[in-house]
Amino acid sequence: MQTSIVTNLREDKAKRNSFFQLANKVFDLSLDAWYAGGFWTDRYLPYALVLGDRVVANVSVNRMETNWKGMRKTYLQIGTVMTDPDFRGRGFARSLIEKVLGDWNEKCDGIYLYANDTVLDFYPKFGFEKETEYSFSRPIDVAHDRMKGIAALGGNEACEAQSAKCPAFGPFRRLSMDASADRRILARCYRRGNPFSELPMLHNEGLLFFYCTGFLKEHVYYSAEYDAVAVMEQQGRTLFVHDFFGGQDFPLEVLLHQLLMPGMNRIELGFTPLHTSDFSCAPIENDETLFVLKGKENPFHDAQVRMPSLSHA
Repeated sequence: MQTSIVTNLREDKAKRNSFFQLANKVFDLSLDAWYAGGFWTDRYLPYALVLGDRVVANVSVNRMETNWKGMRKTYLQIGTVMTDPDFRGRGFARSLIEKVLGDWNEKCDGIYLYANDTVLDFYPKFGFEKETEYSFSRPIDVAHDRMKGIAALGGNEACEAQSAKCPAFGPFRRLSMDASADRRILARCYRRGNPFSELPMLHNEGLLFFYCTGFLKEHVYYSAEYDAVAVMEQQGRTLFVHDFFGGQDFPLEVLLHQLLMPGMNRIELGFTPLHTSDFSCAPIENDETLFVLKGKENPFHDAQVRMPSLSHA
């Protein structure tokens, strides 16, 4: 039986289910609930190599919009690169990547991807080069941060009283991602964007809800007082803030100091802050390597930035 490349998986039940099975088999990745929740949008486009109704290999296109240096940009992130173990060694992934690059090279400002250590020699064959992302963090002095946040609001007694009464994550309450009303709050704040980010993720609710209804579903918080959502988790003694959405009327310091808990000694951002003077900057070291296609726009080449952690496909 002959193979063919299809891009309409979302509308084809048999091939869609086969795609989900392959993602689970290769990456232990479950996409069924994400699809059932209506979060698969047109910004996520798999290029699947199929044999009958069986998906045997795939390379997905993720259209990412952001603002960079005051200009709207469209970047293409390649992800979900996988081949069924029964069909490896036949050049299927190569054919799919060549097809994606041929279709999209002239339709976007830049193309990038993240690769694990087993395929670092694969992507340079297509013109990709390694780049470095940077993390932004700083130590926590709870008293100093709390007073700095109060000062940013004008230092009045009302602000100090508000700060003193806030339990745990201050005025932020956990959103239930199983509740439609709370999902609407997240979507509404997301559409307002992250006013503190140099390189924000825009117009990609599908990817946002992949994270926030998946492994981060217990880490989404909302403050009615600030009309802001924070996606964050405590990692040891570090508070990792993946992203903020909303909160345009307040400085970043105000929101950060409301999130502090006893025992924390460090805060790290999952995005690039507009103002970096209060943060230490260091190369990100993990099991993923960033590759950017040569000859296209490359925001990482001459700047210390990171793509939002919630934008990794």
